[in-house]
Amino acid sequence: MPYISNTTYYYLFLYFIIYSFAGWVLEVIYCYSVNRRLVNRGFLYGPVCPIYGVAAVIVIIVLSPFSNNYILLFGGGLILSSLLEFITGFVLEHFFKARWWDYTDNKFNIMGYVCLKFSIFWAIITVIFIKFIYPPVDRFVHLLPHSFLEISYNVLLIVFVVDITATINNLIQFRKIFNELYELSSELKCNIETMKNKLVDTAKASILEGKIKYLKESYDKLMSRSNFKFRRIILAFPKVSSKSFGKIIDEIKERIL
Repeated sequence: MPYISNTTYYYLFLYFIIYSFAGWVLEVIYCYSVNRRLVNRGFLYGPVCPIYGVAAVIVIIVLSPFSNNYILLFGGGLILSSLLEFITGFVLEHFFKARWWDYTDNKFNIMGYVCLKFSIFWAIITVIFIKFIYPPVDRFVHLLPHSFLEISYNVLLIVFVVDITATINNLIQFRKIFNELYELSSELKCNIETMKNKLVDTAKASILEGKIKYLKESYDKLMSRSNFKFRRIILAFPKVSSKSFGKIIDEIKERIL
């Protein structure tokens, strides 16, 4: 395995942060142009979209040696962006039981995670990035003193790790609360059906009514808590959906959007 110096790590991480922030800015501007609403479009709490930073670093490493070949830049950008978006979407849905974006309605899509239209868009962006954006940024970064690079790396790494840890914890709670809402909803529906079909005697009916009231109150409290806790995520990803919690997510989206 080739040796990679600490300075190289510093440069790559700084590229990651710069382009993660730039991606966040683009997402915020795009969202505002569509919905006329300013929202934090980042998956994390901070003003970064890591998928842009990861994509930029991969493109720099893999495609910058071919900066004079437009065909390779375009084709490489098409493949790399599609793979990254597909893997990210698949992993997020697998672990958190929710789909954060969905291209199912777009032509030539792959399982709704990627589609040809946006892959071509990112391929064009890749060419523009390598030819016009990366070179001046690279020159600027290499002018920075080594001591500044080291300090920036340590500080930003700590901030990023704290942010991603808090985000993952929040998404775990997201899944946990949705499980609780689903169980409450199922139990409530079952009890209401029992009452409607008069499957219990009069004595047990009053007990069942009390249980239904309690379940409704518990469901509403948990739903209100979800509205407050996950408002940022829902606003950032208004098309979020789930096969497991579809109706519950739709109800939360109706309350927030």
